[in-house]
Amino acid sequence: MIFQMSFSAGILILFIMMVRSVMRFWLPRKIFPVLWCIALYRLLFPPFISSRFSIYFWFPLLWRRLTNVVSSALSDRFLESGAVNAPIAESALSVAFPMRTGINIPVAKTLWIIGMCMCAFYFLLSHFVCLTRYKMSLPVENAWIKKWQAEHSLWRKVEIRQSDQIGCALTYGLFRPVVLLPKTMDRVDETQLRCILTHEYVHIRQGDIALKWIMAAAVCVHWFNPLVWIMYRLAERDMELSCDETVVQMLGEDIRYVYALTLIKWEEKRHMTVPFADFLSKMPMEERMVFLMKNRKMSHTGVLAAGVVMISAVVFFSTAPVSRAFDGVGTVGSSVDLVRSEKIVDLTDLAAPKHYIKNGQMVVYRNEGHAWTLKKDDGLRIDVETEYVLKDGQTAEIGYVADGVYVSLFRGKIPQRETIEFTAPEEGDYMFYLIGASSDTINVQSLTIL
Repeated sequence: MIFQMSFSAGILILFIMMVRSVMRFWLPRKIFPVLWCIALYRLLFPPFISSRFSIYFWFPLLWRRLTNVVSSALSDRFLESGAVNAPIAESALSVAFPMRTGINIPVAKTLWIIGMCMCAFYFLLSHFVCLTRYKMSLPVENAWIKKWQAEHSLWRKVEIRQSDQIGCALTYGLFRPVVLLPKTMDRVDETQLRCILTHEYVHIRQGDIALKWIMAAAVCVHWFNPLVWIMYRLAERDMELSCDETVVQMLGEDIRYVYALTLIKWEEKRHMTVPFADFLSKMPMEERMVFLMKNRKMSHTGVLAAGVVMISAVVFFSTAPVSRAFDGVGTVGSSVDLVRSEKIVDLTDLAAPKHYIKNGQMVVYRNEGHAWTLKKDDGLRIDVETEYVLKDGQTAEIGYVADGVYVSLFRGKIPQRETIEFTAPEEGDYMFYLIGASSDTINVQSLTIL
């Protein structure tokens, strides 16, 4: 599941990078943090909405390869059931014919957990090391700053403190935000003070610190995906650009050049990096200045384009494809390449327990953990009983898999009861599958293979 989410989200990240590269001067800066939030959702949560507009609907084979890391999925299932020497599938096309292994925990999963823990340790250690420096900070005693703070109150209490451990203003604290100013900062220049405090105020109001925590969590979970690391860096830049745009809007166009000079001045004084703090300057200054100088009033076309980009990111890249298995009539072969998810059900005494099958889901049936070993012309009967939902029955496909090849036996509407006669075409190991393609979940009350 993690690899599936990572690869799928990687495509969305590439889309956002392309939009950022081509349209960054034409779209509102605020749209890019929103796009990164959509990518974060795709990284941390599986899609729960199916759509015919999903890019994977039009590229089913790509979806199949990206979303079915069968060996990992099967290993997780066996680990959850407490099995020892669990069979693990060789590949996506050999789910039915597992091989024995003496390894209980997959090597890939072990490496993933180690990498995740190392990343989390790095982020947390860096954060707590910096927090020890911040504890030595003192409250700021300045009448102008206190007046400014009273005029810019938020629903959370914000402290403004000073420290001799930093060279640049920053904000930290997820639940109790603190704006930390350098002790040597010039407090006579009120224009500079207004620029700095407004910048940090915008970061707090936009929830950028919380967003950085979530991004760090995504990096830890998907540390193996280089696109996620790129997302982390680009999202930091886009948060700063969005903040700069908001500051100029709040203080007026006349402040633009003063604000730019303030950024350059403080960039020269910055000398450390904090994972979960928002610096006044935290991105390549040249790019930042270009954005500031080219900033202009957003046109209706730009706003419309921003809406189109966001809708595209949600509809095309954040939804799962609906099943295309039964779109055509008279198609030949199995629809297994169009399956979005799969699970295994073991038969006990040749009968399966009650279970359900979602749209686009494939259930593989085994005989007490093993395939059926049949000789040529041996016969079996598959009896399926489902819960009554639709008068005409529910759409599904029933078939078998042998030597990594999926073969369809039945495709169409399954009434409450359906019987499929099967004759082995040659000697070998066989397992059977059922793919749900109904708009409603198929609740299988009983299934026997005799």
